[in-house]
Amino acid sequence: MLLSAMAEGARADQIEYECGSLVVIGRMTDQNFTHLPNPDDIIGHGRIDFDLKVHQVLRGKETRKTIPARSVAHSYARESIDFLFVLKPAADGRYDVVSGRVLAPGQAQPRLALHCTKPESVSRSD
Repeated sequence: MLLSAMAEGARADQIEYECGSLVVIGRMTDQNFTHLPNPDDIIGHGRIDFDLKVHQVLRGKETRKTIPARSVAHSYARESIDFLFVLKPAADGRYDVVSGRVLAPGQAQPRLALHCTKPESVSRSD
């Protein structure tokens, strides 16, 4: 029981990603914020379209050094900070941000899960 709990604790800090995802380290540049109106959104969110300058590909395949991506967020991100992004390819050739984590200078790189997970299937109840 204790060994099982310890093993689960060791996995808690791993970053999960779906098969077919792209996991990279890079920086956001040329950000364009578009407000997404929602009367229930107190803080305010918007879609940020940006260029992602890829420093390193950790999982997946991408040869371009700059890729188009988009995210939903409260505001712009600093362009002087490296992020670890989990990205999902979109039909229009861009990538959608699934998750992102700031990589502070001198901080150990987060651990990725050894294996990808199967993409969740979307079920519709019409």
